[in-house]
Amino acid sequence: MWTRGAALCSLCLVAVPACTSDEPELVHRPTLTRLDAGAGRSPIPDLPSDAASPPAQPFDAGVPLAADASRSIDASPSIDATSPVDAGDASGGAPPDRGFEALSWDELPALRSSTYRIFSSYDRNEESTYEYIAKGNKDFNNWLARCGDVPNIVGDETDGVSCEPGLHGYLIAADDAGPGYVSRIFFTHMDLDTKAPADQERIRIYVDDLDVPAYDGKLSDWTNGVNEPFVEPLVGWTSGALVSYVPISYQSKLRVLLDDLSATAGYYYQVDVRSSEATASFDPAKLPSVARLAARLETDAKLGTDRTTWTNSDFTLPAGETAHLLDRAGTGTIGSLRVTTDATADALGDVELRITWDDAPSAAITLPLSWLFGQRPVPAAFETLPMTVRLVDRSVEMTLSLPMPFSSRARIDAVNFGAVSHSLHAKIDGAPGNVVGAGHLHADSQERHAPMTDASFPVASLSGTGRYLGSILFLTGHADPAALFPDPLNFLEGDDVLRVDGRFAGNGTGTEDFLDGGWYFENGPYSAPFSALISKTDSSAQPTGQITAVRWQTLGDAVDFDDSLELSLEYGAHAPGAATDYASVAFYYQK
Repeated sequence: MWTRGAALCSLCLVAVPACTSDEPELVHRPTLTRLDAGAGRSPIPDLPSDAASPPAQPFDAGVPLAADASRSIDASPSIDATSPVDAGDASGGAPPDRGFEALSWDELPALRSSTYRIFSSYDRNEESTYEYIAKGNKDFNNWLARCGDVPNIVGDETDGVSCEPGLHGYLIAADDAGPGYVSRIFFTHMDLDTKAPADQERIRIYVDDLDVPAYDGKLSDWTNGVNEPFVEPLVGWTSGALVSYVPISYQSKLRVLLDDLSATAGYYYQVDVRSSEATASFDPAKLPSVARLAARLETDAKLGTDRTTWTNSDFTLPAGETAHLLDRAGTGTIGSLRVTTDATADALGDVELRITWDDAPSAAITLPLSWLFGQRPVPAAFETLPMTVRLVDRSVEMTLSLPMPFSSRARIDAVNFGAVSHSLHAKIDGAPGNVVGAGHLHADSQERHAPMTDASFPVASLSGTGRYLGSILFLTGHADPAALFPDPLNFLEGDDVLRVDGRFAGNGTGTEDFLDGGWYFENGPYSAPFSALISKTDSSAQPTGQITAVRWQTLGDAVDFDDSLELSLEYGAHAPGAATDYASVAFYYQK
C-alpha cells in the first residue's frame, strides 16, 4: 500500500506521457464513473515485472501460496457448513442460492460452521524491499496468475498457480473446493498516466463452468449502477473504493479475473469467500430484484415482524446511579435498542450500558454509549443497516438494530459513572421467540496507547464457537517520519490479518481498505449499508490524524468460528511509532 502524498514527477519512473516536471498530476476525476483514487498514496515506482516472485507452485484448490508460510492459506480447509435450509427438498429438488439465502436478517444470530477466506493483492513477502515503498508494503498488482496473453503491468507479480485453457486476464480469486459463495469484493486503483483510457477495466467471473463466464462486464458499470445485480445498495463507491456485497454462489469452482488493465496503474483488490452447503450457481438472470431485496432487509432490520415496544420511557440518572431500562423474562429477541441523550462528550462518556443475557454471571456488553455507538471523539451522525446515529438539535439518537436473542431473560441497565446527573430516553422493541441455534450478542473493547510495544493491534481475540459481526475502530496517529510522504494518517498503511480456528484466513491491503474505503478515505465521511467513515481529522496543519469508522460483517459476510478468531491491525507500514491511540469495539454472537 502506498503512502499518502502528491505524486512528484521526479518519481514517475514509468513511461507516463502527461507527467512533466512542470505539471505533476495523478489521474483523478471528481466523478464516480471510474475506479479511481488519485490522492492518498505515493506514486508507483518502476518495479520490474515479476520482481522477487515466489517460485511457481501447483494449483491446489485455487488457494494462493504466500511467500511467508505462516501467512499461507490452508489449501484444503475442512468444510462443515450447516444451514437452516436443506440442500434439496424431499423430492430431490435443486438447492437454493445459498449466498442470497444468507441475506436473512432474522437468521443472522444462528451459529453455523463455515470456512472464510480472503484473496487479496497483499504483499506476500513481509521482508520485500522496493524503492519508495515501505518494507513489505507493495500491496498492489499481486495476482494468483496471469492467464492468456495479458501483458505485464507495472510491478506485477504472480503466485505461479496454473490457468485453465481459455481463461484470459489477471486471476485474483480461485477455488475448487465448493460449494460456497463470494461475500464481498473490494477494488481501488491509481493510474499515473493522465491520458490512459478511462473506464476500461473489466471483471470476469466464472462459476462451475470455466468455459463461459457467469458475468463479464466493466467495473465502471458497478460504479454507475447500471448492471443488475451489481447496483446500489449492495454495490457502490464509498470513500475512495468500489465495494460489492452481491453474493456470487458456486457449486464447485470459482474463478475471478480482471482484464483490460492500464499498464501504468496499481490495482488493489480483496475477494472474500465463504463455504456453504450445496447451492445453486450464480445466475444474474434468475436473481431477485436488488431494490426489493434491499427494501426487505431495511424493513427487517428497522421494523421487523411481530415486534412490540417493551420500553419507551425517560430516565434520569443521578451521578453514580443505575437505571433499569429493561428486565424481561421468557424467550425473545430484541430487534431495536434506541437511546437518546444530550450530544455532549460527558453524557456519552459517563453513561454505560450493561446488557446481560439469561442471568449470565457477567454482562455480554459493558460499554459507554460513546464506545458502543461510535461517538468518539465527537458526536457524529451516520447510517448503516445495523446501527444508526442521528443528531437532532442538541440531542443524539443512537439505534442498534442487530437481532439480540435470549432464552430466559434480558436485562439492560444504564449506569452513570459521571459527577453530574444525566437524562436519557430509551425505546426498546422486541418479539417473542428466537431462531434455532442462536447466539447471544456480545461487544468487547480493546485499547492501546503509545508507545506501542507490539507489532499489531488486537481488534478481536475470541475463543469458543461464534460468529463475528464487525468492528468499530477509533484510531489516532501522526506522520511517519520515515515515510516518503509523511502524513498524519500514515498509520492507515497497516494491514488487517485474520486467523480463524488457528488457520490463516487472509491478509488485507490497508486499514482503510479493511473498512471499505481507500486512499486514506479521500472523499471524507460517508455512510453505506455495511460500513461508514464516522469522523476524520487529517489536516496537514495538525500534528495528528484521527478516524472513527465501522465495518459490519453481517449476513453473507459474517465470519463463523468453531474454536477461535483473531483479527489484528498492523500499526502503519510496520511503523508502530506512527500510532498514538488505538481502540476498537468488536461485535459477535456466541453462546
